[in-house]
Amino acid sequence: MERLFQLLFKLRNALLFLILEIISLLFLFNNNRQQQEVYLTFVQDLAAEAQVLRTDFFAYFNLRNENEKLLYHNQKLREAYLKIKSELETYKYFLPLKPEYRLIPDSLMPKNGFRFIPCQVINNTLERSYNYLTLNKGYKNGIQKGMGIITDEGVMGMIIAVSENHSVAMSILNKNFRLSAKIFGENFFGSISWKGGNPAYATLEYIPLHVDIRKGDTIVTSGFSSIFPEGYMIGIIDHFEENNEDGFYEISVKLNSAPGKAWHVYALANVYRNEIDTLEAQTKIFQ
Repeated sequence: MERLFQLLFKLRNALLFLILEIISLLFLFNNNRQQQEVYLTFVQDLAAEAQVLRTDFFAYFNLRNENEKLLYHNQKLREAYLKIKSELETYKYFLPLKPEYRLIPDSLMPKNGFRFIPCQVINNTLERSYNYLTLNKGYKNGIQKGMGIITDEGVMGMIIAVSENHSVAMSILNKNFRLSAKIFGENFFGSISWKGGNPAYATLEYIPLHVDIRKGDTIVTSGFSSIFPEGYMIGIIDHFEENNEDGFYEISVKLNSAPGKAWHVYALANVYRNEIDTLEAQTKIFQ
């Protein structure tokens, strides 16, 4: 307490000046209308600025929740898109019929069978010949080995290992990654893979030479697997060469996805996958 009194005694002149200054300002603002308006305007502006800073401060720390909400809504939109696409594909075969025959019971409608599970990339390699992604979701979140991984822009890879809370995916920038793909609007399909080197380009093979292709054509997933739905974006044709020896094109595809910038991705859960895999294993058609 004694030290406090000593400090106040040392600052007595400054404190006295401050008190007198406050009193003089109060007299000034109370007796002068113009000065009073200036003061009130200043206080209001200061309060408004403080409120903006407060709002921005809390909004910044709320970004994570907002991002999770956006991912959830994107997930639902993608599932709805695939459902509508399947329905349209079915209805187009019935258009020549009379209107009374165009109605199809819901039980006969094909189901796309894919759910989207939002994930976050927590580790990502790019500089190797065999690159991988580590995700923050595991089997307790519904992740299973063999699921496809996509972003809003295109295909990213496939899950190859799963633990309770995390999973590892083989990147599209991995020499062991293979994906069935086709040229949009064509019924011919081939295999797309990354040969190494430039991470922006992959190679599409086994497209016959009699197929009319052009630079800029869109390459999409063929749907000939239980991993990816049909028609999902992979990239566009950058250039191509004809191989007359085997009768196929060698097509360079500029990837639409950017693995180096991937932060939020989706794991594709095909609800019919176990059924399809079991049936194919029993019949040994694709073995």
